[in-house]
Amino acid sequence: MIKGPAILKTSHKIHSLDQLRDLAVQWRAEGKRVVLCHGTFDLVHPGHLEHLRQARDLGDILVVTITSGSHVAKGPGRPIFDDWRRANFLAALDLVDFVAVVNDATAVPAIVSLQPTIYCKGEEYAALERRGQNYYYELEWLTKYKGQMVFTTGFQASASHIINQHLSSLGLGGEAFIAQLKNKYNVNDVLSWLEKAKELSVGVIGESIIDEYVYVTPEGKSPKDSIINWRQLGSERFPGGADIVTGHLQSLCHEVIRQSNTEPIVKRRYVHKPFAQKVFETMGIQNQSVGYPLQFIYRPSLTVVADYGHGLIPNWDEAEKVLTNCNYVALTVQTNSSNWGFNLATKWPGANYVVLDEMELRLACQNKVESVPLLMEMQMARMQSKYFAVTLGHEGCFVMK
Repeated sequence: MIKGPAILKTSHKIHSLDQLRDLAVQWRAEGKRVVLCHGTFDLVHPGHLEHLRQARDLGDILVVTITSGSHVAKGPGRPIFDDWRRANFLAALDLVDFVAVVNDATAVPAIVSLQPTIYCKGEEYAALERRGQNYYYELEWLTKYKGQMVFTTGFQASASHIINQHLSSLGLGGEAFIAQLKNKYNVNDVLSWLEKAKELSVGVIGESIIDEYVYVTPEGKSPKDSIINWRQLGSERFPGGADIVTGHLQSLCHEVIRQSNTEPIVKRRYVHKPFAQKVFETMGIQNQSVGYPLQFIYRPSLTVVADYGHGLIPNWDEAEKVLTNCNYVALTVQTNSSNWGFNLATKWPGANYVVLDEMELRLACQNKVESVPLLMEMQMARMQSKYFAVTLGHEGCFVMK
């Protein structure tokens, strides 16, 4: 059961899928029709209420499940409300009998647990072009349990559209920039650039990193030591470093060649799961002053260098080999806790396109006070780069050419 402050007395409606599985067995034995609705329900609007009203009229028990925040892929800052608040709001509606959170991007776990008589989706999914892979995955499991898909009708509104228009996480500056961008370019412009990327052969140079998240919860202070004991709940691993760069490029470009000479570096972060708060981090890494071993027999049209400063390209000489043997170099040089002040963009004079964050630029220029555009201009001239970008987090970025 979801835990949270007791603002609304709705806890009797909110259950885990395991608990609802047992109840569903009883409902079916009693001949009751179970209706399931599933979604994010980040911002409940009149369209949602009409959807739930129609679903309620189709059966005896209405169960609404929501996608857990970790599986919501609707952009930065989403969902706006956490699992507990979304579940409690739905549970406060008289239309809804039970609520559960699904730790998946689809409703399949809920369909498997409940084996509903009817699974309701919004009218927009009646159009074939709106049915993505998840829709057919859910339909496959629903059919397996002899359930029926029903589309509700009537008032429609997009919660994502409402949020993006009125509750955007971008801020006024970001919204103004997006509006300006929409006026300057259209979808076809973007697609034409992506089509051009298909023609490229790309080489990727950089350290392989595995990002591991170990989820923990505090148990309390150790009676023998002045430390907090944490209980491990589970873990996940994701490709990081130059490997994630390679993955993105492979979805766009004709040919991508991955080049590395190091074993993957495991960055293990211990995360207090309910709040996604990182407690501490360990890193399985050694100082690898190994140089660059490749022969550069093949020269791709573009080489992307992700220099994370863990020893793959340790000095000017090895960086020069890359620059000399590559046609066009797009470069990012990362400053992190393992190389602070030692891995600077200055070892890459001649890189064609350079991307740094503000601190990496200031370290390269050894300057804390001057404006970012001025430092960009100085560093761009020193490195003789054609393009230079500096990222500023949520505030956007500067690009100079």
